[in-house]
Amino acid sequence: MCKFIMKILPKKYFLIKKSKKAPMRLTPYIECSAGYGFALSREATGGIYVNPSIGVSYSLYKRLRLMMSVGYELQKLERLKRIDNEIAGVEFSEIFTHNLISIKIGIEY
Repeated sequence: MCKFIMKILPKKYFLIKKSKKAPMRLTPYIECSAGYGFALSREATGGIYVNPSIGVSYSLYKRLRLMMSVGYELQKLERLKRIDNEIAGVEFSEIFTHNLISIKIGIEY
């Protein structure tokens, strides 16, 4: 039915209008990276990784854009530690939590 209506109407009355606005030069965005980190040594185990951030994308030239963001990074890690001396040997687990502020700068093409 839409095809029939478009054929009847004159050209200046199209139902769908195309925007002739230029894309925004400065575009804000929100992102969140999440995953699990695997340890390469046998004494350590991996842990969760989360990095939410907010940033801006700035158009430089046609498809070239400069990306800048600031976020919070959380990563947990557990490792097994062993201390041996002449009297006794001790084995215990260390749990690390990294809480960081991340700054990312990059180019998208």
